[in-house]
Amino acid sequence: MTRYLIHGCSVHSEVRLPGWEVATGADWIEVRRGCCHSPMGVDPGDCLGARDEPHRVRLHRTISGYLLDLDGIQFHFDHGLREVEAIPSAGCPADLVPTLTWGLALSTLLTLAGEFVLHASAVAQNDRAVLFVGPRGGGKSSLAAGLVCCGWSLLADDVVRVSHADGEAIAHRGSLELRLRPFAASLANVLGPLG
Repeated sequence: MTRYLIHGCSVHSEVRLPGWEVATGADWIEVRRGCCHSPMGVDPGDCLGARDEPHRVRLHRTISGYLLDLDGIQFHFDHGLREVEAIPSAGCPADLVPTLTWGLALSTLLTLAGEFVLHASAVAQNDRAVLFVGPRGGGKSSLAAGLVCCGWSLLADDVVRVSHADGEAIAHRGSLELRLRPFAASLANVLGPLG
């Protein structure tokens, strides 16, 4: 297992999460890789949230905690919201597991734990952050990419955890992998290197 610092949290993970810095200190969340993808007999009445576009996603309350069910992978969270089991289906692409672990799964767990998590991109300069919140396809990543090309630092793309300390809001580092649509990626390449 490796420790990572993700969204300001120490995560001890069996799932390799490339691109994340290795952390020290006490674990806050533990991620294990499971091996049995099953429907778990979840009562449809315990569905806490559902979305069908662009992918099918369901969040259920279970006897042992919570189940985040996606089309190719399930994530089981314990009641204490400190343990995650990632269980990919047989046909799930291997590179999808880490991406969904640090993205959708950890943001869902943090939200269930009462943390403030935004669907946003964030850039930073001079110890100040600017966050862009908007709908899917609204240009958050493209705007962040443009500012990175102009000298700003990318703080997070897609998911930003915000905490509060000493009267200030703190935007925690998230994914540094920009997900750009083809036109935005070509424009960013014209403007200059990202990062």
